[in-house]
Amino acid sequence: MESHKVPLRLASYNVKGVLNPVKRRRILGKIKKDKVDIIFLQVTHLTNSEHAKLKRQGFNQVFSASYETGHRRGVATLISSRVIFEKMTETKDKKGRYNMVVGKLEGSEITLLNVYGGATWGFYRHIFDLIIT
Repeated sequence: MESHKVPLRLASYNVKGVLNPVKRRRILGKIKKDKVDIIFLQVTHLTNSEHAKLKRQGFNQVFSASYETGHRRGVATLISSRVIFEKMTETKDKKGRYNMVVGKLEGSEITLLNVYGGATWGFYRHIFDLIIT
């Protein structure tokens, strides 16, 4: 696989649910058109198994966190097949509020943190603790 040319294009979207296949196709199509390399989606409203549906349109790696039951919250981090990324660790919230992936991006170690907030100070303290450990 050919190495990606700098700079990387990153984007973050609050999608307010992508369970609908038409909406999902439109969002993924826009991301592909904009040539985004790493995308952070919040409020996906997908279960763990449904997040696999986001592996389309040139995104071969999906890291996600889903709410324990039902279609609420949820975050997903999608990485383009144009990017060389090797996952080392992944930490996800059972309530679907965040996921953190540590890995090697083009050979350099990087932490990708996707957060859907709106919670208490204790939640943010937990996020800060995750980052510094």
